Amino acid sequence: MKHIPERGFRLTLIRLILILAVLSLIQGSSFDTQAQSGGALGYGSKVYGVISASAPLVTYSFAGQQGDYVVMTAESWTGTLEVQLEFVAPTGVVLDRSTQNTPTGEALGAHLAVFLPESGVYVLRLSGERATTGDFLLSVLGRAAATATPLVYGQALDVTIPMEAAAQFFAFEAEDCPTTLIVSDPSEGEPYAFRFIVKVRDQRGQTVALLRGGEQREDWVTVEALSGRYEVEALAEEPALSGSIRLLVTCADDNPGCTPTGQSGAAVCAPCPPIDALIPGGGCPDLHFTAVQDPAMPNWVTVTWDLMPGADGYAVYVTGLIEGGGETYLTHADWMPGDPPRFTWVLPDVGYTGFNFTLRVRVEDVVICSQEVHVDMGMPAPDCPDLELSAAMTDPAVRALTLGWTPGLGADQFDLDIYSITDGSETYSGRLVLPGDASEYAFDHFSPELDAVRFVLWLWKDGRLCSEEITIVFTQPPDQQGGGPCAVRADREGVPARVGPGASRSIFALLNPGIEYTVVGQAVGEEGDPWWQIDKTQFAGHEGVISLWVAQADVAPIGDCSQVPQTDIPGVIPFPDDQPGGWLPCGSCNTCGHPANECVTSPEGLCLWDPTTCQNFNDNPPGGDQTCYAVSAAIDMGNCFGGGSAMIDTVPNCRGTLYTPGTVIQAHAVAVDSKCRVRSWTGCGASGSGASISFIPPGSCTVVAHMGY
Repeated sequence: MKHIPERGFRLTLIRLILILAVLSLIQGSSFDTQAQSGGALGYGSKVYGVISASAPLVTYSFAGQQGDYVVMTAESWTGTLEVQLEFVAPTGVVLDRSTQNTPTGEALGAHLAVFLPESGVYVLRLSGERATTGDFLLSVLGRAAATATPLVYGQALDVTIPMEAAAQFFAFEAEDCPTTLIVSDPSEGEPYAFRFIVKVRDQRGQTVALLRGGEQREDWVTVEALSGRYEVEALAEEPALSGSIRLLVTCADDNPGCTPTGQSGAAVCAPCPPIDALIPGGGCPDLHFTAVQDPAMPNWVTVTWDLMPGADGYAVYVTGLIEGGGETYLTHADWMPGDPPRFTWVLPDVGYTGFNFTLRVRVEDVVICSQEVHVDMGMPAPDCPDLELSAAMTDPAVRALTLGWTPGLGADQFDLDIYSITDGSETYSGRLVLPGDASEYAFDHFSPELDAVRFVLWLWKDGRLCSEEITIVFTQPPDQQGGGPCAVRADREGVPARVGPGASRSIFALLNPGIEYTVVGQAVGEEGDPWWQIDKTQFAGHEGVISLWVAQADVAPIGDCSQVPQTDIPGVIPFPDDQPGGWLPCGSCNTCGHPANECVTSPEGLCLWDPTTCQNFNDNPPGGDQTCYAVSAAIDMGNCFGGGSAMIDTVPNCRGTLYTPGTVIQAHAVAVDSKCRVRSWTGCGASGSGASISFIPPGSCTVVAHMGY
């Protein structure tokens, strides 16, 4: 498999950690992100966007879990934009960049595939290479971490793939030798060769091999020694096929190979050349691989090497030696034929004692040898002033505070890192970039879920970096039980809010667990049980009901509920026996639990199911020749901080923007704050509590995602 390389890769600490708007902490502060925001996405999203001269960078965010496999593809829609992708982890580290073609061969598109290293909110930045502009189509596909069966070195594993089966996953670690994964067909082609597909991905998520069955009984891929963990995905070429394959991991020299059968109708295979036969004499000569630091800026490093006859590819990998011990992968670059054998990087100038550079030489995508070189970071310790970082609480009720530090330091700029602390666990939440003449920064509020916040202020001056930190511990407010206004909270999902006190009354919505709902009255239900009347304005679409009620047995009271007044109970409008109701024109009555074209609404705001009245309901404009529905998605953020979005993922299949009856609609919702989740879905007959939902709309309607912590 050919890996299309990156060009001109540059990595600096200042550019590395762009402004991740403090996604899980701050809303409503005076900080503005310095990029065009495309919004929050979810797995399965497809969005259009524009790169222009005035907005050369578009950012999207999505929440992911550790081990998720994510594939991001951007296609140039106008044909003028050369798309470039940049993928940023929750810690602010740029995980990968890509200017390679898409899998479909779109020359102006870009493609990235990664395994997420941690849980949190990731940022995807799109721009135009060489300042190109235009429209793009971005798709984000993802799946949760797969449970992979380990492949034991030297032990063959037979795998059965039945018809209509989902993909099966396996994993192996490269040994201290060039390691070969051998995939064979144990049936030896009788009665036919099994057409399988095996995909091999490295630990970053990039596909390194795609093996197909049906043409030969055996196929294999060889990876470099000690090159990490590899995921193997196996499935049938078509769902209707079934068969078996045999997987074996071994050193390249121990590859048993296979012998052509010569039998009619049986699959044949190619001979298996040893690795050292790819280059005459085997191995590599001294390629004079060197790394040279810029005398003025030691973190500017240029590597060079000699080209070798017979080799058709080179890659240089960079790892950083962490202060205090340890080593971490930073970046790599691939050489393109015709380019000079040279790369230059601007590497992080703090936090590392040195860097290791590894040159890998390839022949037909097989690494045949490698050479290494090391550089030390001998930067002098900066002369740092006393920043006198302090914090003052300005509004304890909402946890608003102002940070201050010594003015007039002549800084080039300040960076402010923010870490949230909950239940003893600390999470990096983002960075603010502030001008050099700043001496304070005000936060409007912080989440009530936090126990503390740690701030690290960095001063940049003449290429030197100084820092000081402070931790603010929030005082939890006293328990308001017995004091303050009466409210109720559901501690589980599925608690219904009904249009009247009684289990026979229609369900209008489901309460979001953990959300406090204000109580405005109480009454005894039709079965003698007590009910709370709650503030209906806390629900989307409340204009259609007179009042909303919840059984006291289903919720927990909060505050002083001893003085809640008795309120009137709205009357029940019976189903008509003969004559259909006709109070208002037909409309959406999803709260009835029936399709919109079979409901009518009373003047009191109650829905009646009456097929007779609305049997001729038509969602189409006059003259339409096909019934089509308009379906949209909305989001109720509940008590979540920050924004969010809900989107319909299914492409319209009727007159450009509508859907034909019976279409299965998929929708998803995501919040900027990764801790904010979908608690329930309402509308369009949908139900559930996952981030994604599938439903068949009964008519034109809006599905609503209700969010909460």
